[in-house]
Amino acid sequence: MHPQRLYTDVTNNHAELYPDAADPGAEAMKDAASGVLGIEVQAYAIVEMNGFEQLVDALGGITIDVGGRVPIGGGTDLVTGLPNEIFGYIEPGVQHLDGYHALWYARSREGATDYDRQARQRCVQAAMLKQLNPVNVLARFQDLAESGTQVVETDIPQSQIGSFVDVALKAKEHELVQFAAGPPYYDPSFPTYPDYDRLHEDLAQVLEEATDRGAREAEALPRGAAVGPGVAMAVPVPAALPRVPAEELTPNGTCSVP
Repeated sequence: MHPQRLYTDVTNNHAELYPDAADPGAEAMKDAASGVLGIEVQAYAIVEMNGFEQLVDALGGITIDVGGRVPIGGGTDLVTGLPNEIFGYIEPGVQHLDGYHALWYARSREGATDYDRQARQRCVQAAMLKQLNPVNVLARFQDLAESGTQVVETDIPQSQIGSFVDVALKAKEHELVQFAAGPPYYDPSFPTYPDYDRLHEDLAQVLEEATDRGAREAEALPRGAAVGPGVAMAVPVPAALPRVPAEELTPNGTCSVP
């Protein structure tokens, strides 16, 4: 079942499966993700799209090196079956994106595969991790919440938010490693016909190698060294991981974080 359908189905029809949950659909998604990935997903955060746009604006935007032009608009009208208007493009090259354009960059479907779009979403996440200060992010979250704008729903207790900010600050010291159960890491048929044992083994190896590398980087970091934009960010799969022959992304899905 598609994740969005799982969330909606449990929320509307099977809330009794999670009688103590504030959001039964989110709890079902945690269980599903844990089973697919072979790891325990301990918490969730659901980002409200309009709130995301306002948050990026409040933080001054993000900068991405765009690989191929990405349409703003497009798709098909579900009622008429006619193509929707394209209002513009996010052009190739280094672009500083405000909230509106960052959201379109992450979500645009026109002329793209699902894997292109997912790759762009990972790039937006990488840019936010590298370029935004977690302390400022938390402050803007609180400002927007006080103004009545819902940015995120989460089951992380308020008392633990400070610990997550500390983790985010430490994460900025390290290279970002990304991995997905689809192109460019696996063949396009993998999400339809997944080998969960293979995925569990591969992900365990990714996490182990990333943990070992992170420990080495932490030991090498000078005591009291500043955390910030000088840290290189990438989207590799560890070289030692055996890869299924994968279909490459189109230019629409290629990007990097300067």
